[in-house]
Amino acid sequence: MAGKLKIHYCSGCDIEVKNPYFRRHHCGTNLELIERDKKRETGNFKVVDWFSTRSSAGLVIEDESKSIRREIFMSDLFKYLKDVDLGEITLEEVKKGSAYSWKVVN
Repeated sequence: MAGKLKIHYCSGCDIEVKNPYFRRHHCGTNLELIERDKKRETGNFKVVDWFSTRSSAGLVIEDESKSIRREIFMSDLFKYLKDVDLGEITLEEVKKGSAYSWKVVN
């Protein structure tokens, strides 16, 4: 496990703040920028949802037995999709903006 992460930390609440809008937490404590070791989690995950951002998309995966739910970007999952048999599906051509692509039709 190489490397460390810089994160925003509230010492008043003893929590990490993922995407702070301000340098002060809602409890009134100033956020600190600290460095900590990267975490790792192992589990038997299943896909429970998906998400999209302006620059990417991903899946929400969950291990119910450990109550772990995480978001993972699709770019990190593509290696697991190689040679997956999708079975018989029907595709339909679509245009989004100026881009042409295909979608799955039920």
